[in-house]
Amino acid sequence: MTAYSLETASTELKRIVPWLTRDVDMEPLDGLVDGVNSLFHLPIVPASSSTAPTFYNQAGATQAGATVLTLPSNEIYAAMQTGALDAAMTSSTSLISFRLEEVGKALTTGRGKTYWFMFEPLLISRTVFEKLPKAQQDVIMAVGAEMEAFALEGAKADDQAVAAVYQKAGGKAYDMSDATVKRWQAIARDTAWKDFAGKNESCARILKLAEATL
Repeated sequence: MTAYSLETASTELKRIVPWLTRDVDMEPLDGLVDGVNSLFHLPIVPASSSTAPTFYNQAGATQAGATVLTLPSNEIYAAMQTGALDAAMTSSTSLISFRLEEVGKALTTGRGKTYWFMFEPLLISRTVFEKLPKAQQDVIMAVGAEMEAFALEGAKADDQAVAAVYQKAGGKAYDMSDATVKRWQAIARDTAWKDFAGKNESCARILKLAEATL
């Protein structure tokens, strides 16, 4: 497992123990939403609206023409049920847990490819971590590596399971095309990625590493 340091707003360095990048699905009330044009003036809500990664996702969605609403994932069901919300972006696990197949008739899955991932790390203060005996540090990182592998496999399993859930409920599940992902990336470069890279040197370096995988 690779160890990273993360610079926060307080400038205190954090040690990432396990981390997971979970892909995100799009659920509209009806019809397919995978393209940039299909978001125009569509009221949507990204997952966990209080988080910084969601701010970057909101920037991209707004640039694509959507009207972004702010509410937690556990309120998506009621918002879609009352018509206040037309589509939502959240993880496969949340879609299943909140039974959103009951209010949405279509799903654009994140399996295989998607345009946004949620970064879900477990952090420990680097100052605290480095004061621990080497043996304890090794145990923490070893357990973290096990948790990371378990979480990744669980996320992949949910990506497959959520499609089956929607189909069983009479809905349709779609996978995102390469062309659509590239269009989202083009929007992100001028909005979310640009803003993130401008935060500090660490952010710019992380983004550069991420872009190298494309």
